[in-house]
Amino acid sequence: TPPHSRECHARIFSSPAPGFAMGVGSVGESLLPYEESDTFLSTDAGVTWTMIRQDAHKYEFGDKGSILVVINDEEGTDTVRYSLDLGKTWYVGGTKYCREGLCTLCLLF
Repeated sequence: TPPHSRECHARIFSSPAPGFAMGVGSVGESLLPYEESDTFLSTDAGVTWTMIRQDAHKYEFGDKGSILVVINDEEGTDTVRYSLDLGKTWYVGGTKYCREGLCTLCLLF
């Protein structure tokens, strides 16, 4: 994507998925509060970023990045979502999960 006139500011987490990073942040001159931020993905080590979910989410990579797992972190939820195509399509993967329990998750296909 072409460079934006405003900088992207975000808190990020690098993963065991080579070159992949997910983070919660915002696009603009300064970082918005967490509750006003969205969830982004980079597949080129942070050179470019794509918003993959509105709102702040807890997130995890599975299978070296071929599975993305997110859970909304701004409000209570009982839904875990996962994507097999880098966040283009999201599926509901389970119910009754608390966001603190995202550390270990098994998805059955």
